[in-house]
Amino acid sequence: MNKLNEEQLYYAVFFLLDRFYDQYEEEFKGGLFEVFLSAMDPFVFVDSRSADPAMSIEFEKCFKKTFGERNLIGFDEGFQFIKIYFDYYVGIYAFDLQSIFKRLSKKDWEKCCNYAIEFLKGNKN
Repeated sequence: MNKLNEEQLYYAVFFLLDRFYDQYEEEFKGGLFEVFLSAMDPFVFVDSRSADPAMSIEFEKCFKKTFGERNLIGFDEGFQFIKIYFDYYVGIYAFDLQSIFKRLSKKDWEKCCNYAIEFLKGNKN
């Protein structure tokens, strides 16, 4: 069973949502999902944290609340975590993140998890 740490999970979630946005760009262009995704973007600043620091902070809080002191979680747990993370934003963003969650592909999720693991390995060298 493949495992992710918190940083790998963050990147995997970002990669999955970015991939989803690319697939449905016309539907979301100029909308709040685009703003949400831009705020999550870990490639804007050199510190590899989210473009909006609050996104990284809230992600970390949600991770700790969900998984406690665990350092590694399975891919399936990570996929379910996306729903929990999206629940945090209900009422904050004026669009339905849960409807987006229902449309996410587990096959794409696994690819994004593996990509995040390999990407971060390469970034550490």
